[in-house]
Amino acid sequence: MNPQWQFNAMAIPLGISVFLILCLIVLALRKRHNRLAIPFLFFMGCLLLWMVTSLLEVLTLNLRLSLFMADLSFLGITFFSIAWLAVMMIYTGREKLFYRIRPYIIIVPIFVNVMIWTNPIHNLWRGESYRDLTTTWFPISFYDYGPLFYFVHIPFALSISFVAIYFLTVSLFFRQSTYRAQLSTLLIAFLLPLIIAILHLIGIQPIAHFNASPLVFPISAALTAWAVLGFGFLELTPIARDLVVENMLDLMVVLDKNNRIVDLNPAARNYLIQQETLESNAIIGADINALLPALNMHTEQIAENYHLQEDFQIKHNGKAHMFDVFISTITRNGGQNAGQLLIFHDITARKQAEQAVYDQIQELAIVNERQRVARELHDSVNQTLFAAGTLADLLPRAIEKKPEKIPEYATHIQQLIHGATAEMRLVLLELYPDALINTDLGVIIKHLCEAFTGVTGIEIDYTPAMQINLEKDAQLAFYRITQEALHN
Repeated sequence: MNPQWQFNAMAIPLGISVFLILCLIVLALRKRHNRLAIPFLFFMGCLLLWMVTSLLEVLTLNLRLSLFMADLSFLGITFFSIAWLAVMMIYTGREKLFYRIRPYIIIVPIFVNVMIWTNPIHNLWRGESYRDLTTTWFPISFYDYGPLFYFVHIPFALSISFVAIYFLTVSLFFRQSTYRAQLSTLLIAFLLPLIIAILHLIGIQPIAHFNASPLVFPISAALTAWAVLGFGFLELTPIARDLVVENMLDLMVVLDKNNRIVDLNPAARNYLIQQETLESNAIIGADINALLPALNMHTEQIAENYHLQEDFQIKHNGKAHMFDVFISTITRNGGQNAGQLLIFHDITARKQAEQAVYDQIQELAIVNERQRVARELHDSVNQTLFAAGTLADLLPRAIEKKPEKIPEYATHIQQLIHGATAEMRLVLLELYPDALINTDLGVIIKHLCEAFTGVTGIEIDYTPAMQINLEKDAQLAFYRITQEALHN
């Protein structure tokens, strides 16, 4: 009985590939929180299926088993390029685009696999096949592939692979050094088997009818492991600039040299369409100065300065919002002005908080001033009443010894009491600022004069000619000026 399996040296590199791929799958499972982990696992799963079936195909001596393993391997091969495209598009920030095209690009691999497993009916995938056990030191299967292989599978797989390589190569020029190291390593890992496969297709084959691309997969797997472990491929993944701009809360507007809007993020679009009730698609190309006229002088100033920062007000939903506007010049490589970048940062809450703090400070200052004045007037009233009480104590003696002093004492006492009464009115006005504001200014000044006369004994002849009602600040200003003038 002929053996169905036989070990040969060709199984060694394939076995190494399988082992390294399993290790990479374990690493990816440990870092599955990363947005790249799932597509990377799918990519590794396709590669694992390809390598395992290739290993079994090399070990078997049976043609039927070899054909079965070859057909099974195409479940991984046909989806391999799509999985690689998914990794590259998500890595380079084109995740939304990939998910939009995914339903269409998976049609071809599904169709190819259906045709592979129904090949005995139509023979469009493969014709006659045989197993060569004598040419080399390991068995080689000869497959007479048909038009479906050459005109559907190969063009599609190569197209998808080249698109993925394009995205990867373009990103090399726009990434930081760490990301460039990741991308360069992955690019080499992917190009090695791809180049071998292309050479095989065009007839450059070191061993006839043998596709040697699986033999370089140990190198590719090692490079991929280096990208994952050495450069943190599944830990340090760049956040796409488009994703940042689309989700940023600040308003971002890009202008050309003529101050026309050429780009903006959703936050800016939401604000600007309310300024002139524009349609969403009419904002691109609109003049920013027409939408925000108050910004005109600032965009003119930027011609002489590279950066400008100002506070700016925009209405949104009927409410005024304050923005800290940063305007920056966009220059080309030759230093020519290409346009302007405007970033609007909403500072409405900060301004409201600052105003609330300012109002509290003002109120506290007013309260402290009122208390100070009230204390001074209170002390003055006490002194006046004490003086009036002292003179009243002298009246009994004056009646007995100096009757002629009684009119003088009585007049002085009367002045002191009138002055104390006026000062008490002022104390009440200071303690109740609304009364101070609403009371006629002439009456207030008359109280000040009476209080001054009661303290100093100096007569002031003041008669208001008319009723005077001023604004709040003016009323307080005249009151303080008169008060300080009499005090000094």
